[in-house]
Amino acid sequence: MKTPLTQTIVKYLSETGTNNQDKDIYCSHCGETEGGFIKYAKNKYGSQYYYCNKCNTERIKKYRDNNMGRIYKINRNYDLKNPKKRGAWGKAQSIPLKPCDIRGKVPSVRHHDDYNKPKEVIFLCHYHHSQIHKSKDLSSTIK
Repeated sequence: MKTPLTQTIVKYLSETGTNNQDKDIYCSHCGETEGGFIKYAKNKYGSQYYYCNKCNTERIKKYRDNNMGRIYKINRNYDLKNPKKRGAWGKAQSIPLKPCDIRGKVPSVRHHDDYNKPKEVIFLCHYHHSQIHKSKDLSSTIK
């Protein structure tokens, strides 16, 4: 069941046309122009850069191999500081994934409006999920 806030957020994102599909994107590492891309921060010259899924996977594997202890420590500290979120994530794992509630894309992720209601989730593609988290003032802006 969607809460009124969730319905408002989904409606807002649907109407604003938040879709980065029309941009001319290429992998900054290998130059690939086809397939999925991961957007990264701007470089020191102010240009946006992207990695294709293959180059991004290689980059992440290399990072994990070199920093496993650090990653474990960061994750453990986060879990200890956020037990309510951790519990909600665990309980939500039993809910099967569905396509994005906004655009119908797969894969999607589960999003909680309220961690006190762990089974009440909406399904968003990675792009729309990141838009909700980037828009910290979104709920106060569109109420």
